[in-house]
Amino acid sequence: MTDSQPTAPLPVQPEATAATEPIPPARRPLRPSTIIWGLVVAVVGAGILARALGAEFDNDLALIVLLGAAGVALVGTSIASAVRRR
Repeated sequence: MTDSQPTAPLPVQPEATAATEPIPPARRPLRPSTIIWGLVVAVVGAGILARALGAEFDNDLALIVLLGAAGVALVGTSIASAVRRR
């Protein structure tokens, strides 16, 4: 016995060409401050994990060093960006 429902042919997709492909939006460059603050958060998370696993270190000193290094990196990247724009 045959099926009582008719079958329709599948639609044919045209091949993509340079003229029909959509143009992707321009990507903005990553901002150094976003990267630096992301690294700060990652280091704090690693410190919390290390403490949970039993590592011993001075929390206050580690935080002072981390924020100092992040501050120097933020100032350095802003100076480099200003020099590059000139």
